[in-house]
Amino acid sequence: MNSSNAARKEKRSFIRMEVNTPAKITVIANNQEETGVCKNLSGNGMLLELNSDYPIGSEIVVHVTSELENGPSLDASCTVMRVEKIEDNENYSVGIVIDKIL
Repeated sequence: MNSSNAARKEKRSFIRMEVNTPAKITVIANNQEETGVCKNLSGNGMLLELNSDYPIGSEIVVHVTSELENGPSLDASCTVMRVEKIEDNENYSVGIVIDKIL
C-alpha cells in the first residue's frame, strides 16, 4: 500500500462495501422520485448512480433493496454531498451522507 492509499484509509471511519443494488430515492422538498443503483455503502454514506443531478445539500430519502430474496432493505434520510457527471454515460455519481436510519 502506498502512502496516499494509507492516508486515505486512515481518514475513513467506515469501510466501503461494493453493493451494486437497486435504490429508490425521494426528494423531500418536492416528492420527486427516481430509481438508480447504490454502487457502494458505508456506515455513514452511499454512492448512488442516478439519471438526474441534485443540488448539494438536497435532502432525500433512500430505499435500498437487498440482492437476497428475503434480505433486509435499508431506508435512510440522507443529504447530497457530492455530484459528478459520469463520463461514459448520461448518469450522475451522487455521494450522500446518511443522516438517520428510518
